[in-house]
Amino acid sequence: MNHRWIEQFLPAEAIALGAECIAEGRVLSAERSRNEGLFFGRVRGSGRRINQVVATIKTDAQGRATFSSYCSCSVRTNCKHVAAILLTLAEDAAEQRGGLDSGASTPSVSYTHL
Repeated sequence: MNHRWIEQFLPAEAIALGAECIAEGRVLSAERSRNEGLFFGRVRGSGRRINQVVATIKTDAQGRATFSSYCSCSVRTNCKHVAAILLTLAEDAAEQRGGLDSGASTPSVSYTHL
């Protein structure tokens, strides 16, 4: 997963707001499961509320990616909290690789809302 993939899955506004959550230190945890396409975490929302996030990205045999997300906030899916978790994990992965993976192909995407 990289920034290009995230831009395919989430609205630009959610990505921008998710980046603000990161800058404000509101991401409490962001994890990728051993199952490559499962991501989850916790992001501090309004007030003291802690939002729970789960997202999945699956690629079929034809290379089409299916994305689904759930957040415990009032938006429920594809929100800034989902973006914050995915951006955090993408940044961590890029740092481990020594830079952003700009060469990765852009997926063909379909959306599923949980």
